[in-house]
Amino acid sequence: MTGFNGDTFDPVLIIGDGCSFGDSLMISCYGRIVIGRNVLGSARIFIGDSYHGYEDLERPPIHQRMATPQDVTIGDGAFLGVGCCILHGVTVGERAYIGANAVVTRDVEPWTVVAGNPARVIKRLRDPAVA
Repeated sequence: MTGFNGDTFDPVLIIGDGCSFGDSLMISCYGRIVIGRNVLGSARIFIGDSYHGYEDLERPPIHQRMATPQDVTIGDGAFLGVGCCILHGVTVGERAYIGANAVVTRDVEPWTVVAGNPARVIKRLRDPAVA
C-alpha cells in the first residue's frame, strides 16, 4: 500500500520477460499496469494509469487527489517510440507500434501502427482477426 494526498493505493506493476527500455522511462502506477513480454521501448517514455486531479481550482495539481486509476496493458512484442505517452485506461495490442512522441489516449489494436497527438491509426500491419 502507498499513499498520496490522503488516498491509499495498492499498485501492481508487472513487466514481462525480455523487455528493453531506453533511458528516462517513467511509470506512474497507482492501480495496475501490465507490460507483456519482449516489449521494446525507446527513451523518454511515460506510462501512467492515473493523473493529478484538477477539480479544486484553489489548489495546485500537486496537492490534488489522483484520479481513480484505470488499468494499462501493453501487449507482447509491442514497440514504444521515443517520447511516447501511454495514458490511463489504454490497452496497446500485441505487436502494435507506437510512433515517436505519440500520445495514446485510446486502445490500439494488435499489429497496428499509431502516431500523433492524440495517436491515430497510420497503418495496419496485419488484420487483428487473422493474427
